[in-house]
Amino acid sequence: MCQLILTTSLYFNPSGDRFWYDTRPTLRKTVEDRATQVLDSDVDYEIETRLRKFRKEQPFAGLHICPATSLDVPDEPSARLVILRPAFEFKASNQNNGAIGEIVEILNNRGATPRIYRNTLAFIAPDQDMMTNLKQAVRLYIAWRSIKDDSEDLNLDAAQNRDTADNLHRANKTVDDRIDEAYCWLIVPYIDKSAGMKTIVWDTIRISGGTDGIITKAAKKMRQNEAIITQWAPALLKMELDSLLWCDADHIAIKRLWECLCTYCYLPRLADEEVLHTAIQTGVNSEEYFAFASGFDGSRYIGLKLNQYVGIVERSGYLVKVSAAQKQLADDEAKRQAETAVRAVDAGAAIPTSADGDEAAVTYPLYSPGGSGHDVHESSVPAPSAVPKNRRFFMSADLDTTRINRDVQKYVEEIIQHLTSVDGATVRVSLEVEAESADGFTPQTVRAISENCRTLRVRDSGFEE
Repeated sequence: MCQLILTTSLYFNPSGDRFWYDTRPTLRKTVEDRATQVLDSDVDYEIETRLRKFRKEQPFAGLHICPATSLDVPDEPSARLVILRPAFEFKASNQNNGAIGEIVEILNNRGATPRIYRNTLAFIAPDQDMMTNLKQAVRLYIAWRSIKDDSEDLNLDAAQNRDTADNLHRANKTVDDRIDEAYCWLIVPYIDKSAGMKTIVWDTIRISGGTDGIITKAAKKMRQNEAIITQWAPALLKMELDSLLWCDADHIAIKRLWECLCTYCYLPRLADEEVLHTAIQTGVNSEEYFAFASGFDGSRYIGLKLNQYVGIVERSGYLVKVSAAQKQLADDEAKRQAETAVRAVDAGAAIPTSADGDEAAVTYPLYSPGGSGHDVHESSVPAPSAVPKNRRFFMSADLDTTRINRDVQKYVEEIIQHLTSVDGATVRVSLEVEAESADGFTPQTVRAISENCRTLRVRDSGFEE
């Protein structure tokens, strides 16, 4: 005897006022069945595909999403953010997890070669507990997507097609939200100099919450924690130089300094080389921190500048200790004065000067033809006139307010740089600003500008009627 068992499913309309049974399974039942059949590899692929839509943001020079191996992360001297694959999960209570193992591999190696610029990398890893919910959401999304693709084969009616589209839209948004929640660990390697110079410490920072994307949250948190530096004070640069980098020398090559900052995790992590150059320019324009030289010939510094403006910081240049720079500048000045005295002696005698600094008339003994050959008499003759010296230069120029940066850079490169390259020259550059408004400036503008002028220590400023 053959027994036939029919399985029925309960259906209801969108308004909820009609119910009926049907032998066909409901859409939700079909989706649940299909979700259990989705492969883990398909789930990981869907997550990686969505992660790869992210774009790099400042201050990161590069963004590397789900690298297959350490070879996919370049070894270059610039700040980079690495997002790990879904398989490498992180758990705060368990430091020996897949994420840390992968991070150690990428940090120490690039393929088969050791990584050099290790102090440029930061990592984002998914939370182990949250990945369960994320993967389940992805399975449901893939299942709903398959229902939509097979709508004709499943003979769906209009109501079921609308229901499929609505659920697919919700599942898609749920996956995006769960990705933002799951990828919540920012992991930054550093070395604590007080604990040991070879032990890597992991600064694990939770970046969940908020409406910003993963990359934006990571960048903001790293700036707040000074895990990446976008503006560096010359005093902090000098502190690092004095503590480690030039303990046994009077100078350090700027190229070498940048390589050290990108290599050693016990040094600050800079966003890019321009941050270093800006700190150098600010520091050289003072006599408190360090000097700058274009070159070093083994005994003296070439193009040495201290307490001067430096327009361009060449990577081939050197940072010089203030004491060494002051000694060379003093020696150069003494040598110049000695050479001036020698030239005066070679000319026969030092040429006296009058009270106002002009050369005075000199009395010379003259030979008298009518005398005995030895008689002389004095005659007042003017000293040879000296070649006029151009001792002072001045200029003023109007700047286009729409292209101030371009104009200022042009004047620096074409004029000011030539003046500052002259040994012993004192160059002063000032800025004059005049602005008028027929309707008058608003109180907010007056307050903001006045406060900024005080902060920037502007010598003279003010508003008037």
